[in-house]
Amino acid sequence: MNFQRRFAYEKDFYHFLTASVISMLAGCGESNPKNASSQSKLSEGKNVIYTSGGASPNLKIEITNTDNTENLIKSLSVFTNDNEKLQNIIPAENTSFTKQPIYFRDINFDGHEDLLIPYQRTAAAEYFIGYIWNESNKQFTLAPTFQSLANVCLDAEKKVLLSNRSADKTTFYSISSYNNQTKDFITQKTFSYYSNGAETTYTEEALIDGSLQKTSEFTLPSNNNYYAASPELSKYLSDESVWNLNGGEWKNYLIPPSEITDK
Repeated sequence: MNFQRRFAYEKDFYHFLTASVISMLAGCGESNPKNASSQSKLSEGKNVIYTSGGASPNLKIEITNTDNTENLIKSLSVFTNDNEKLQNIIPAENTSFTKQPIYFRDINFDGHEDLLIPYQRTAAAEYFIGYIWNESNKQFTLAPTFQSLANVCLDAEKKVLLSNRSADKTTFYSISSYNNQTKDFITQKTFSYYSNGAETTYTEEALIDGSLQKTSEFTLPSNNNYYAASPELSKYLSDESVWNLNGGEWKNYLIPPSEITDK
């Protein structure tokens, strides 16, 4: 479902939210898991080995699950292929909603695959814990802000992360990039809209002097025939725009729907 069609459901939020969720599940890009393991799920109190599938870094991850809970991760031990232990990771409390306990993806676009752990799942969003691989010290480092980004998509051309979610009659988009100094992701821009049924208010923010500040806000009637001709909205839909909300990059999900379980 493209951006313009999503506006058509503003008069009925529940109808709109259902359509948005379907869009998220149906529109994912072809991102194939590269992980290899001896089993797909963890057994109680047991360890399982995952490898990075020959990608850089070429590692083994030994996972210990939480007692009495399948697929929830208690700790991870990181080894080289020569079985040299590099570090031990104890992640935040996490939730099982994927086919695999961990995934490897390059989320900061430095050519090295990073470590992802399923974190939380809501009715319309999935969140992951992200650890960035540091090639200089051969360690994974937690990127705290990453776990607040919903339904992350990768824009490899611009080297940014795209995030979107819908809840409480509001749809929210953001563009974030990795900061090598802070070792974390920083949101550069946001765009959101809220409908009260009769009208829809749109707000854009940008990072200015270290904080997100409002750069644009306008209100339009919630009229299905108005959106296509709206000059205020056209710049957010254009493929020349930094947003390009109808672009395929907003469907290039970090973890494809085929990897999300029904739990």
